[in-house]
Amino acid sequence: SRKGQHRDILERFSRGELDILVGTQMIAKGLDIDRCTLVVVVNADQSLYHGEFRASERTMQLLVQVGGRAGRRSGAGLGLRR
Repeated sequence: SRKGQHRDILERFSRGELDILVGTQMIAKGLDIDRCTLVVVVNADQSLYHGEFRASERTMQLLVQVGGRAGRRSGAGLGLRR
C-alpha cells in the first residue's frame, strides 16, 4: 500500500526474515533468491481452460517461469513434475 513496499518484502524474504512468500505473477518474473527451493501454483488447471484463446499458452509460459525460480543456486529445487 506504500511506495517501495514490495521491495522491502522481497528483501526480507531474501534475508530469511520471512519463510513463505505469496504473490501473483510478480514472483515468476525474475526473482533469484537462494533460499527458494519450492514453488507452488494454485489452480493452474483452471487458467489452462479459460475462455481466452491464448490462455493455455500463457499458463504454460507462467508455469515454466515459476518452475525456474526454485533451486537455482545451492539447494535442490522442486519444479514442474509429471
